[in-house]
Amino acid sequence: MLRAVIGLALLSLVAGAETASAQTVYPGGGNAILKVDVASPKSIVFGGTATYTITITNQGPDLASGVKLASVTLPAAPDGSSNLKATKVTGCTPEDTTGKVLFPCDVISVLDTPDPVTVKVTVTWAATDADGNLIVPTTCPATTATLGDVGFEFTTTTTPPTFPATGLGAGVAVDQFTDVGIAIDGPVNGAVGQSVTYTGTVTNHGPCPATSVAVTLMPGNVNGPNTLLAFESGTGVCGTADAVANGCTIGDVPVGPPVTFTNVYKILPLPDSVIQTTIPIEYDVATDTTDVDSSNDAATSGIRVGKEAGGCSSGGPGGLAAVALMAAAVFAARRRRTA
Repeated sequence: MLRAVIGLALLSLVAGAETASAQTVYPGGGNAILKVDVASPKSIVFGGTATYTITITNQGPDLASGVKLASVTLPAAPDGSSNLKATKVTGCTPEDTTGKVLFPCDVISVLDTPDPVTVKVTVTWAATDADGNLIVPTTCPATTATLGDVGFEFTTTTTPPTFPATGLGAGVAVDQFTDVGIAIDGPVNGAVGQSVTYTGTVTNHGPCPATSVAVTLMPGNVNGPNTLLAFESGTGVCGTADAVANGCTIGDVPVGPPVTFTNVYKILPLPDSVIQTTIPIEYDVATDTTDVDSSNDAATSGIRVGKEAGGCSSGGPGGLAAVALMAAAVFAARRRRTA
């Protein structure tokens, strides 16, 4: 008798648990209210993306069918001359076999439970020329700038047929951005024992000020093993032995006037097996402000050095080995300083 009572109690508990966990399934009456919530990104920057996360919940009383994202309405770009474009959508299948971002796109054919479905729309802010090259705007966003609202419209084949939603732009900060570059100028030929001068020039091409600008100097593998250069003197903020060894911080750089520095190096004797070689020299620049063009963040040069009186008129396997050795040393130095 006791076993029977316990068995009935267990059956009752199991049945109760199943009832509590049973999923609500809406009938096909044709009337469904969709609740659409949009989570906006925190910020956007030129040349970058921002993703809006949209959660759709069916509040009943019936199932919703044929749920689609019908359209995305974007605001004007922050600078007024570039453009914003929806470049990626997840959770929504394009009604086109090419897979392009097209609207309307299909979210779900039948939404008959309260379980939410999620759609993510990624927006890109950019401007390019006919060849696809990035055109950097000339206007710097204000530090308080925010993005405009993004409109989303969902449709169904049930009633009501449309559900608009808004991705509020008031909380989407428009980050400042810039284009900082560095150039290097100096001789391309030299001789052992000669002092050579290289000039580095850091320029902020705009449109915004560049903050915490730093330069990394890699003249050969100076201060490292197998070095063929020794620092002698310099001018400017990066013209010091410490700057050559550890890099230098320029600080904030406004748009326009370049920051210039010089470094003088002495060419050290070549190894016995090397007749001539090219000593690689590289200067890199970085900033805490988003840099939209990385193509000018590194400047490279090289100085050809030989043992002959003319400096560099012949070569050989030893020279090629030295080039490879020095290139590897510079690469190792870059990895150490960016680690």
